[in-house]
Amino acid sequence: MSALVLPMSAPYTKRLDPHQAGPAGLPPLLRNALLSLGALAATLVAGRLLLARVDAPARELAVQGLLQHVRADEVRAAAASAIDGQLFEVDLEAVRLAIERLPWVAHARVDRQWPARLVVRIWERVPYARWGETEALSTEGIVFAPGGETLPDSLPRLSGAPGREREVMEMYRQLADRLAETPFALASLSQDARGDWVAVSHGDIHLRFGRASPLDAVERLKTTVLPALASRLGEVHTVDLRYLNGFAVSWRPAPSATTAKSTAGVPPAAPAVPGVSP
Repeated sequence: MSALVLPMSAPYTKRLDPHQAGPAGLPPLLRNALLSLGALAATLVAGRLLLARVDAPARELAVQGLLQHVRADEVRAAAASAIDGQLFEVDLEAVRLAIERLPWVAHARVDRQWPARLVVRIWERVPYARWGETEALSTEGIVFAPGGETLPDSLPRLSGAPGREREVMEMYRQLADRLAETPFALASLSQDARGDWVAVSHGDIHLRFGRASPLDAVERLKTTVLPALASRLGEVHTVDLRYLNGFAVSWRPAPSATTAKSTAGVPPAAPAVPGVSP
């Protein structure tokens, strides 16, 4: 016959005070903290030793991207000044900034590739317009020097005071869009230091807008100026739109006539204005 033996009372369990010193003379919490710190230090030392074994000087630089104006040797020369030491010690941000100082580089990304290579990804600037006499304006509104690179002849010519590049670019976009289907389709737009706007059409007609927004004059150009000048557009040099209730016209000089100017709001030859001779 088997017997079931039950304990007479619950087993005795001693609670340890976390602040009470253990066999080694240290409180358990402090002892555990020291053990954790020791393990972390050992890991860091091991990692450093391993890194020292696998790290090598950055000996290669690979250049990637759809490059039309940036040369790989330019990128390598720019990056060389910021590359010093082992691969994992290279300051990638310093390399990126050095490369982005190249005029045609819009953005750059730099990555490490073990065992000894840096990989550079380049995004070039896209020219939107010529800016002033010698510079270019990117699609991001950044002025840069194109150097010896040839810009497309189709680019518009823009100019303005420093800091107004994006304002001029945006005004050109809107004005060119509204005049695209007229004889005043834009080839250039400029704003001087005083804020005066001047545009030039592909037919070499100068449009003076003054300090008011050129967009405010678009309707007048289409409904008043164009019908009045339609038969003599080839003779027009400047249309001055700074008048509230009209416009003035400066004519191109001809061998048999001197330059005439009309300030009546219509060209001299318009039959609707009798008594004004061309």
